[in-house]
Amino acid sequence: MNANAQLLQQQQQQQQQQQQQNPGAAIAVAMNAATQTTTPPGFNSSRRFIARYILWLVVLTLMSGKYIPSAILSAMSIIILKEGTIFSGKNMKWMLLSIVSFLSSVVAFACFRGSQKIDEDRAYTLYITFWLASKSIQMIWGIILGLFLFSAATSKSSSSSFDITTATATPTATATATATPATATATATATTNTAANTTVANTITTTTSSLAPSDNYNNNIKKID
Repeated sequence: MNANAQLLQQQQQQQQQQQQQNPGAAIAVAMNAATQTTTPPGFNSSRRFIARYILWLVVLTLMSGKYIPSAILSAMSIIILKEGTIFSGKNMKWMLLSIVSFLSSVVAFACFRGSQKIDEDRAYTLYITFWLASKSIQMIWGIILGLFLFSAATSKSSSSSFDITTATATPTATATATATPATATATATATTNTAANTTVANTITTTTSSLAPSDNYNNNIKKID
């Protein structure tokens, strides 16, 4: 145990010396430590799954003009994704969509409230500008977010669909792999049987030749006659 502890200390000291001599290696080690995944398998996938469903609700609330619920749902999606690995590429993509959804909801709400505070008769141009900005953000980002979610749902379903070519090829390969040892076994068995038959035939021939009467025996019989 003491020897192992000393070896570990020596390795740590060597790593520290290398990091001091090469600052780039120290930065790389720090980045690896920061980006190292400490979550259990499937945790990030479940977070993204929940966030996608919440973003579908964001689309519905934003398109219907309910800006405050849309902002709240977007914030929930951000919090859920933040529980996973932050530096994951997929998590960052959905995190970005959630952040943009939150900002769009807040800006659309601010523009809509601003249009309500403006007197339509005195400043119609300013009123219509705020109102159009609110509705434009509402419609444009709602459609874009819906297209993102629809694309993610269809790509996931197509990737998990049944592939008839793969399903047909797999049993064939398995049957071939199974048949090859069987053929080799049958060949070896046939060879063994042939060798055994040859041995038996040789034994029978030897026995028959030993039991056959010899020439001397036949001559003696002739002399007696």
